[in-house]
Amino acid sequence: MNLPFLIIVTGEPGAGKTTFAQALSEKICLPMISRDSIKEGLVHTWEQNDTKQPENANLVATELFFHTICEMLDGDCSLIAEAAFQHPLWEKNLSPLIEKAQIRICLCAPESRELAHERFLKRGLCDERRERFHGDQGVQMVKNGQTPVFSDYEAPHLPVPTFRVDTTGAYRPSIDELIPLLLYQPAVTFIQRIETSRLVLRKAKESDLEKIWENVWGDEELAETMLWSPAKTREDALNRLRAAIFLQGSSYSFFVCLKETDEPIGFGGIKAINPGEYEETGICISRRFQGQGYGKELLNALIELAFDRLGGHRFVYAAFHENEASIALCKSCGFVYSRSRKETRQRDGKEFVCDYYELIRKNK
Repeated sequence: MNLPFLIIVTGEPGAGKTTFAQALSEKICLPMISRDSIKEGLVHTWEQNDTKQPENANLVATELFFHTICEMLDGDCSLIAEAAFQHPLWEKNLSPLIEKAQIRICLCAPESRELAHERFLKRGLCDERRERFHGDQGVQMVKNGQTPVFSDYEAPHLPVPTFRVDTTGAYRPSIDELIPLLLYQPAVTFIQRIETSRLVLRKAKESDLEKIWENVWGDEELAETMLWSPAKTREDALNRLRAAIFLQGSSYSFFVCLKETDEPIGFGGIKAINPGEYEETGICISRRFQGQGYGKELLNALIELAFDRLGGHRFVYAAFHENEASIALCKSCGFVYSRSRKETRQRDGKEFVCDYYELIRKNK
């Protein structure tokens, strides 16, 4: 018997998630519940009974939101659930449901956090009902002549299929493109986070801009044996980061960060090239952090992802022929030389020899 669908629509305030969830609900004929709508329903009842809104009103609404989800799933009812929660709250409440539902996450985000903040403030200032029902702190700060403060948003990174939706303008991917991924085909689980002894492989976020530019993208020498071009300006780096955020949302690509500080020091990822066969999509560690074993720790994590978590049996690794450090790295992890090929780097027309190595899992 198939489990009911639970499609989570989330994102920070102003990301456009409610509008997207409503459009998705109408398109696929699934009921939608919203944490904010539940809060509004509670406020109506409290006001009708001349009851003062309790100090823990938000908690009451949140608990009712998750209780409603559980009740509907227990009744075999598929649904869409929309809220602006961050990872810890989603993880706490969704983890027990993974065995009870086919969970999908749609993470809504415009091209910049600034646009989300602008939308959030505009909505609050134009709709006086927001203050009555939600009392948005940022909006109140603007009304008091203060500069609003927005906290960081930690998107959910659960072991369930997760799709990033760009809500800047027309949805990317579109709802029509998402439907078969959400409902009709076994969804690919794009793992959101991997931890090693000293590193965290996670999805990029806008607060990474300064460090990823300083450590990686701004380093012309590092880029010499890479396919990517160095980012010469902050604007170039920002545009690249936004593209990375979008692409990483539906791929096995990650920023590589120090576990102790969460500082991004590189990137890495894999992609499927044939059933059971994976190829690295670029592995890079900042020159400041090379020679400390981080590259090998990263590559071993990607090997484990390809073989142990995705069930692969062949891993392909590519490197510039003159990149001795990269070649030594893959050899240290057991890769064996396969072939060489002359190629042309698209960004500058440079011709180079690319050496290919492979790792085969036996008995697969």
